[in-house]
Amino acid sequence: QDGWRIRTFLTRSEISNWIGSSKETVIRCLSDFKNEGLIDQRENHILLKNTAKLCEIAGISEPES
Repeated sequence: QDGWRIRTFLTRSEISNWIGSSKETVIRCLSDFKNEGLIDQRENHILLKNTAKLCEIAGISEPES
């Protein structure tokens, strides 16, 4: 209802290794997305609040609900 909820068991270090980036970059991007109101983070969940904008940033089409 408020967006797409993703449950993750990955640490920021594991995410950075998976995407081939530094842990600091992952932390900065997640923080920027949160400050822009695109996501919300709680414990082991990330709530995608603005999938249209996130897809635009990623250069992909928005998935259908």
